[in-house]
Amino acid sequence: MKNKVKKIVLFFNMNRGIKVYEKLKSSYNIKIVIAKKYLDKKILTYLNKNKIPFILIKNLNDKRINFLNDTDLAIACGFPLIFKNRLLNKTKYGFINCHAGKLPEYRGGSPLHWQLINGENHFWISVLRIDAGLDTGNLVEQKKFLIKDNYNITHLQNIADNNFPNLVMKSIKKIEKGQKFKAQDKKKHKLWPQRYPLNSFVDFSAKDNHEVLRLLRACIKPYEAFTFIKGKKLKIIKAVLIKRNFPIGVITKVREKRYIGCREGSILLKKSNFEC
Repeated sequence: MKNKVKKIVLFFNMNRGIKVYEKLKSSYNIKIVIAKKYLDKKILTYLNKNKIPFILIKNLNDKRINFLNDTDLAIACGFPLIFKNRLLNKTKYGFINCHAGKLPEYRGGSPLHWQLINGENHFWISVLRIDAGLDTGNLVEQKKFLIKDNYNITHLQNIADNNFPNLVMKSIKKIEKGQKFKAQDKKKHKLWPQRYPLNSFVDFSAKDNHEVLRLLRACIKPYEAFTFIKGKKLKIIKAVLIKRNFPIGVITKVREKRYIGCREGSILLKKSNFEC
C-alpha cells in the first residue's frame, strides 16, 4: 500500500534548507524550525522578507516543536543539533538528513571541506535516514559531482545546495512507495571532525604545496587560511603552485614576488595580507 506524505517539518540553519523549502512548498504542508546555534542571519532575512512562519529554538527540548506528533516526515538540512530517539519516533515516517558527503567514508562534520582538502576527484551529497548514531542511518539517495581544479569550497556548497532539493524530492517518493533502504558498509566508515576557524592554520612544515593549495581552497572569507610570519598573522587568500623549493614557512621575495616554502615545493602568494 502506498504511503502519503502530507505534513513535513523542515529543520535547517543553512541556505540549502531554503532551497529545499522552495522545492517542496507547493506540494507539502511545511513547518520550519531553525536553531540559534551557528545561524546564518541571511536565513532570517529571507524568511521575514517573504513572511514565512518559523520557530527559532535554542535546543530540542523546546515545547513548541510538539507538533512533531502530527507530522509525517522530518527533514534536516544543515541542522546543528543532534536528534535523540524520543524525537525520531514521533513522526509517521521518521527523519531524513541532507548530508553533503559520501557515506560512510565522510561521516561527521564539514564533509564538503574534507572532501576538498583530501584531494578527492569527486564529492558526494547524500540523503539518509536519521537514527541514534552520527550519520549512520540507511542511505536513501546519493549523487556525485566532479571537483574541478579551479573549484573552492563555495563552488562545492553551491552545487550541493542546488542539487539537494531534487534529491530530497526523490527520497520522499521512495518513502511514499515504502521502499527499504540500503545499510551503510561499516567496514568503510570514517568519522570526520567539524572544522572551525582555527583549522584554517597552515603548517608549511607538515604539508606539501598541493596540500596547502587544497586547504586554501577550502578556507574562504571570513575564515581564510592563515599562518604566522615573525609573530604577525598572515591571511592567505590566493596562491599558485611553484616547483622550486624556498625556505619553509617564511616569505622569500624575488623580483617583487613573494614565495613561501612548503614541506615539498612552494607557493607563490597572489593575494594575502597581514592582519593589523
